[in-house]
Amino acid sequence: MTQNPTRWRPAPSDIGFAAGLLTRLPIPVNAQAAMDRGAGAAWAYSLVGAGLGLVFWAILSASAWAGVPPMVGSLCAMAALTIITGAMHLDGFADVLDGFWGGWDVDRRLAIMKDSQLGVYGVVGLVLILGMQAVLWTDVGPQLWTIMAVFAFSRAMMLVPMVILPHARADGLSRSVGTPPKTAVIFAILIGAALLVPVSLTMGLVMAAVALLITALADKKINGQTGDVLGATQVSTETVGLVVLTMLT
Repeated sequence: MTQNPTRWRPAPSDIGFAAGLLTRLPIPVNAQAAMDRGAGAAWAYSLVGAGLGLVFWAILSASAWAGVPPMVGSLCAMAALTIITGAMHLDGFADVLDGFWGGWDVDRRLAIMKDSQLGVYGVVGLVLILGMQAVLWTDVGPQLWTIMAVFAFSRAMMLVPMVILPHARADGLSRSVGTPPKTAVIFAILIGAALLVPVSLTMGLVMAAVALLITALADKKINGQTGDVLGATQVSTETVGLVVLTMLT
């Protein structure tokens, strides 16, 4: 559902709607109200990301306090977030790899992305990306503000293909949510950017560039965006942001 940008205003209930969409937490949400609001709640994706970052930090800190090896602590935090989010973004990342490089035309790529089976591109991509994240999070450690900033801004970056590209298919999660009002997109990015300021604006610029690159690739490969593309954008921008951060520190 596309919201009317001239009537859009942020609402407190959007936080619950966004959390209900981006996590598997048992949050009581009025399903009809959430559907009516649609992508108008997208501004709160950054806030949900920041909240997930707080959980991630708490697990890293508890692991460090208990004397757990840093790499094991990072893997525990990553496992917890995978459970909380239902691995939604990782699933999208794997599906994009399988579809974009396993299909020869738009229809075939979309069919592969919709298939629940995982292909070799997806498997290899998940192994590599999760391995990279484990190493990177171990290097970053339990830095609360940094973690919240990366989680928040990477989720704001999902709105880049969401607002630029049309829907690639007539059904699916992205189609049901709709296109976010431009004002909601600005809100989300500003929230994420505000968290990034004390950390690294360079990191944010690189993350934004990656989001635009994925948007251009999705336009070329499937003539639009899907929920899988949004998930791949979140995972990719988070990982690249961490790479830049570790290079700068």
